[in-house]
Amino acid sequence: YEEAWRDFRERIAHYERAYETLDDTGMKESELSYIKMINLSSHLVAHRVYGLAASELLPYLMSLHIGTRPVWLVRMGEAERGAGQHLQKGFFADTALSDKGEVYARRLAAHFAGLRECDNARVLVCSHRRSLEMAALIDSAGTRTSVRPFLNPMDWGAYEDMPRQDVLGHTDHDFFRAFQKDPINTRFPGGESLADFVRRLQPVLVEIEQQVEPCIVIAPLSALQLLSCYFSKKHVSEALDYAFPPHSAVEWRPDGVSFAATSFSVDQFPEAPEFASKVRGDPGVRKKRHLAVGSIMYQRGSSL
Repeated sequence: YEEAWRDFRERIAHYERAYETLDDTGMKESELSYIKMINLSSHLVAHRVYGLAASELLPYLMSLHIGTRPVWLVRMGEAERGAGQHLQKGFFADTALSDKGEVYARRLAAHFAGLRECDNARVLVCSHRRSLEMAALIDSAGTRTSVRPFLNPMDWGAYEDMPRQDVLGHTDHDFFRAFQKDPINTRFPGGESLADFVRRLQPVLVEIEQQVEPCIVIAPLSALQLLSCYFSKKHVSEALDYAFPPHSAVEWRPDGVSFAATSFSVDQFPEAPEFASKVRGDPGVRKKRHLAVGSIMYQRGSSL
């Protein structure tokens, strides 16, 4: 007890050295624009706060808390495709899980079913079919699942159908030079920039931070890369280089001052004995899964 009390007093003294009162400005408090956070976000006071600070900063500050719930970032499963078939944008969004993708999804669902703390976990998913299928295995009733199209992949515009590793090597020279100079604000022709994508993900990030129960986010690579930069305190310019292997998940757990990461691959999840390759050809099993996906889409239709 004495050691804890001494540590607490030392931290208070450290805060006092850096603390600046509103009176230090030489202006009356009523003339200032400010946000006061009392006991983290338990009590927030905003005075003369307008514009982006009111619409973006305040909701974020209000979402912060000292809970210890984990946040799971889960990469969307592999897509089913025919031999030599290339996944174009429209086709990509409505493609079912492949055999390997379904094994991964079922193992993942078995893992969460074995975690008591995840009994009431909130599940946030993009609007792609594979994410909905994975969510249906984790939350068959669909009562804890919310569809968030903001989590859909970054729009690469004219380079949408090009493999990600080949994009910068096959772009227009003027665009490539602009991207090298400013990778955050340079917009892909007909698509988004990283800055655009960050703004799109902000409401989802606020929603994640608001959760007091564990939160499971199922999304494509580009969305997970940006969210991973947030939790790992990396600059957004590093997002496209952030490694997030297929059929993997990362648990981010608050550790007091930041988040600690634990990575999982499909081989680390428990076996799902009820799954066999014949399941994909079993119309009864397929029908149950499609009904579950339909339930999620119906209940969350206003989000689509």
